[in-house]
Amino acid sequence: MNENKKTNSIEICKLFGFPHTVIDGGASDDDNKKFISAVIALLNQIETELDNVLLLESEKEQGYYWAFDTKELTRGSMKERYDAYEIAVRNNILQIDEIRREEDYEPIGFNFIKLGLQDVLLNPETMDVFTPNTGQTKNLLTGEERAEDVELRYRQYIQGPDGKMQGSRNVGGSGGNHAKSVDKSEKPDIIKLEDIEVGKSVGAKAKNYDIMDLETGEHFRLVEGTSLQDVEVFAGKGVKAEYRQAEKFAKTYGGKAKDWQHAKGKGTVDFYGEGRKAELHWSQCKGVGKHEFFIKRWLE
Repeated sequence: MNENKKTNSIEICKLFGFPHTVIDGGASDDDNKKFISAVIALLNQIETELDNVLLLESEKEQGYYWAFDTKELTRGSMKERYDAYEIAVRNNILQIDEIRREEDYEPIGFNFIKLGLQDVLLNPETMDVFTPNTGQTKNLLTGEERAEDVELRYRQYIQGPDGKMQGSRNVGGSGGNHAKSVDKSEKPDIIKLEDIEVGKSVGAKAKNYDIMDLETGEHFRLVEGTSLQDVEVFAGKGVKAEYRQAEKFAKTYGGKAKDWQHAKGKGTVDFYGEGRKAELHWSQCKGVGKHEFFIKRWLE
């Protein structure tokens, strides 16, 4: 009887295309990979049938399709994942925070891409290239160059008339003759603003905001009756940081470039009927309005 059961078990596994050791025990890494491949093949067939049966032709033309989330099923070992992450970072495929998100770690806010030359850094949002060893920043879009507030220090050795060393002293830092002068603005780093209310009525729809998810290209709106909270201006008019996209927004929507601001806040996005918190960024100008909202990151 037991032999029959074992034989039937093996034959059933053959029908689905995976080794019987996955069920009977003693499966090797190669057996597990074959099992995963067999399951993925079955899921692909199910997805195809779901597309055929449950989607309208118009929905297919819009790019909708059924897909199972197989991320956990195909997730490699820690060593395999970290080796893959190393390659992804080295080739600028992923950033540090994207990797931390995959591993369920909190982001650290390191939004730079390494360009080589050891510590040369690129900010993909502003397209600024910063070279720490020279303190120089260059914008790849405008070609503008500027010196950051980098304190230069070195040690000067003092040589006597007879050629012998008679001591040394530190040069640089605050008050040093060789410290590079940098324009210090009295403007604040940020300006905190009041919460922005989102109306709750049929007529208030027009006062809502179109919000793009940059990762997927999908468009959403805020949940009516909620508000944008922790609103801050961090670039543009009134703060230290220059808003490098101001000229573009002034040409597109009107107003003067010097009056445009880059702002951010936390809002509740209508995510397919459910409220989902996100950090939102947008551009604004008094008398012109708020434009081009996008999701910087999901908060839940």
